[in-house]
Amino acid sequence: MRWTLWLALFATCLVHVYAAEEGVLQTHVDLTPFLNNKAAALEGTIASFDGHNGSYPAEYLPIGTLVDASITYKLPNFSDMSTLDNVNCSGQVIPVPVGRYHSFGWLGATDGFSSLNANFTAIYEDNSTETLGYVVAPWWTSNPSLGPITAPFFNWGLSNGTTYQNHNISRMFTFQHRLDNSKNLSGIQLANVTGSARFTGTLSIHVFAMTLVSSNSSESSGEPLLAVQDVRSTTKFRTQNDTQVQLIEVTLNNFAPNDAPISSWITSKQTIALHSASGTIHTVIPGEVNRLRGGDQVRVIVGIVTEEGIEAGTKLDDVQVVVNGSPLGEQLGIVAGIPDYFVGDESLKTHESPEWFDGAKFGLFVHWGIYSVPAWTVSGTQYAEWYWYWQHNPANASSAVWLHHKEVYGEDFLYDDFFPNFTASVFDVNAFVQFVADIGAKYYVITTKHHDGFALFDTGNSSNRNSLNYGPKRDLIGEILNATKATQPQLYSGLYFSLPEWFNPAYAKYGHADFSDGLYHPRSDDPSNPGYNILQRTGFAGGLAQNAYNSSAPLEPYTGYIEVDDYLEDIMKPQMETLFYKYETDILWCDVGGPTIAPEILPAWYNWAKANGRQVALNARCGTNYSDFDNPEYSVTSSLKTRKWESSEGSDPYSYGYNQNTSYENYRNTSYLVHSLVDIVSKNGNYLLDIGPTANGTIVPPSRDSLLGVGRWLNASGDAIYDTQYWFVTAEEGNLRFTTKQDAFYIISFLYPEDGVVRSTSPLPLKTGDKATFLGVNGISQELDWQWTADGVFELSVGEIEDELRMVGDAWAFKFVYHSG
Repeated sequence: MRWTLWLALFATCLVHVYAAEEGVLQTHVDLTPFLNNKAAALEGTIASFDGHNGSYPAEYLPIGTLVDASITYKLPNFSDMSTLDNVNCSGQVIPVPVGRYHSFGWLGATDGFSSLNANFTAIYEDNSTETLGYVVAPWWTSNPSLGPITAPFFNWGLSNGTTYQNHNISRMFTFQHRLDNSKNLSGIQLANVTGSARFTGTLSIHVFAMTLVSSNSSESSGEPLLAVQDVRSTTKFRTQNDTQVQLIEVTLNNFAPNDAPISSWITSKQTIALHSASGTIHTVIPGEVNRLRGGDQVRVIVGIVTEEGIEAGTKLDDVQVVVNGSPLGEQLGIVAGIPDYFVGDESLKTHESPEWFDGAKFGLFVHWGIYSVPAWTVSGTQYAEWYWYWQHNPANASSAVWLHHKEVYGEDFLYDDFFPNFTASVFDVNAFVQFVADIGAKYYVITTKHHDGFALFDTGNSSNRNSLNYGPKRDLIGEILNATKATQPQLYSGLYFSLPEWFNPAYAKYGHADFSDGLYHPRSDDPSNPGYNILQRTGFAGGLAQNAYNSSAPLEPYTGYIEVDDYLEDIMKPQMETLFYKYETDILWCDVGGPTIAPEILPAWYNWAKANGRQVALNARCGTNYSDFDNPEYSVTSSLKTRKWESSEGSDPYSYGYNQNTSYENYRNTSYLVHSLVDIVSKNGNYLLDIGPTANGTIVPPSRDSLLGVGRWLNASGDAIYDTQYWFVTAEEGNLRFTTKQDAFYIISFLYPEDGVVRSTSPLPLKTGDKATFLGVNGISQELDWQWTADGVFELSVGEIEDELRMVGDAWAFKFVYHSG
């Protein structure tokens, strides 16, 4: 759809609607003089997007333009092999038509297997600059993000100069960043950064197209300039009066300059609804905007229902945004109603993270299993839960785990001999779920089966390798879920599930496989072979383990193994479905990816959940082409990431599973954890913080103490975390972080205000009359004084509440309730 914005001028009570001039609201930046790389290749030709002859298949890429989030990007000619089609970034300065712009959007990707944090720079006519930070996703990965351009494969370059089709989906992504629309922009300096790419050496950032969104105002009109940027249909819903209400996300901009007077802000309640000329939809949950400063953007949720007889998933082109009863902009298209899911990417890609997950912000991760018995590796070098793997890779004295096992347990002691010592003897399920609640987490994710194949749940006829038959002889997952429902029903449950198993005999044909044509065939061990499987390089080969100390000895047993015909059909499928329907998980949190049955069985799970009024989530490691959220490990970012993400790490900074070799003083303290939580939330993420209990179920003191500290902080300051949104203008300023709600703005400081003042130079959406308070241990404090100085610095006076400030450690959260009018 062609993107046209319409403007509305807001007075206190009246809404006046004006049509914007055609053709002035988006500017396509000409990249032709800077193109220096060829990303796409037609069949029979070779390009080198990644420096290793890897390329996108040009025949599957769009021609002309791309529209994403209602921003139009003018695409290069991917199919013309005589012309370059992208800019490999190295700090180039791209001139732009001088003018005032609201935001900068671009289409691009990294050329490796990993995301990359990168800074572009806005250059203004007055010679000032502004950093534009991004988290740039990779062009392909077996655990994918989502992108508006996809191809069913990519051309994998080989060292002999040839290519073959690798049937992982390749993607391009769009990114948007706010600009200072009070100044004239003259140029954009591209990133000048490289990173380390898994398997392919260094990686860099590539840009295919750039678009500037105009503020459509060179000077302040003294009134708001509200514009609809996007109306996005979602598959999220709320249940109201036994009716499922579909949630539609409306994105609104205020194009007034960010330095314009307060008369150009939205400062009173504006009710947002959707109206269809045909009367096929009705707004039953109106959205609200209470504050929108010039140069800012807000995302508003509107709930709709369809007329009886309208099939779910019907596309409507006659929908209009209505503000305070007056239409804003032209008629737009939406997908009305949430249809049933079916097998295939077109359906699965519409599923997204539920509203509860977006608002939860904080979850507890638990790695617990047989590996909790030996619980050892050299701290800071490896994950302890990989004990069995490290013992065999390599199976010689260069492996610290191999040596440790030999010295402590002896050469004849096998991994499965640890089973009886995994006792869970002090594990109290009620105490555990109470701990989850006490630390302020809204959900947990616990390992039901790690890569060693030992399950903590009833695996039925697929395997006897579980905690019901060995070790504690208890259905640990069932006990935890039952205790949650009985004692902490507000908590959501997530179940971790490893797709592969290191040494399962049935997995061998998938671990040693050529799937270059989308099918599975035996492969050679030659890495230059076109069938070389990326998973083999990370050790998920399958097949019984060779004795680590005597190669002529019998292969190690796989205790509890039941012989099956096919790993995916006879082990993975029934086990996943058990987690879906018997244990009723809210999140399927897969690990590793690779060969999977998930795309075939997810639609039924999604439909079952929807029919039962439940909203479930899927992470990005289930081997599917689409997922609900990204999940990096031990990952931080300096930039906002608009796709929902969840960062996980251990309270042990080097391991998820318990590691006896990590000293207690090296565990993460409460201050680190609180700062990480606040930082991640300000950038649209969730924080999944891990503990590794011991074999008897003990949570070690440093984990327990630091996490309970997080709970105490959240008990005082959680209003600034739970159910918040990111702020479009910026996520951070030095030691300050920002979050927002419909009726309030939050500032969280990582530094104690020693001089009794919290200062900010950001264009905060605050005006006289807004009530400032401190979120302290005794509840909301007295009202605090604040001001804008003559040189535009925000100052919050907190000296009068020093005693309250001293009662809170680690971070200090302040709430500003918007005053209407």
